[in-house]
Amino acid sequence: MNAQQHPMKGLQSALLTRTFALSLVLVLGQVSQAMAPPATAGMPPPPPRPAGAKAASCSPASQVTQLAFNNVRAVIENGGNKWTRRGVNRSGYEVPRTPDFSGPNAIYAGALWMGGLSPDNQLKIAAVLYRASGRNDFWPGPLTNTGDA
Repeated sequence: MNAQQHPMKGLQSALLTRTFALSLVLVLGQVSQAMAPPATAGMPPPPPRPAGAKAASCSPASQVTQLAFNNVRAVIENGGNKWTRRGVNRSGYEVPRTPDFSGPNAIYAGALWMGGLSPDNQLKIAAVLYRASGRNDFWPGPLTNTGDA
């Protein structure tokens, strides 16, 4: 038998296949990034909120603090934001923590979202989205049992 093996032929075929696959992935990745989603993502814009509809006489959220435990530092706000130092537009979640926030940051932003059904079966949600629009869904202040906080 005069069977000779050509190891280079298999290697060239594998390289060609891998090169094609990698090129295809890169091109598709660029195309998917080039197409921006629609601004409303299929949803109508929210209606404007009437003045004074929320929070009665409570002041807007304004307090910021840092939790520093187990070599982790996390910035939280009483308006629902977590892990962002909005004043300097930097991450506020540091592991391991350093005295001057110069260490590695594991998370850039997060927020508190809560939802539920009202007695008349309507979905209600409070959700913070970076507080970029200036809207507050969480208001610090006293609560009463009668609802007239």
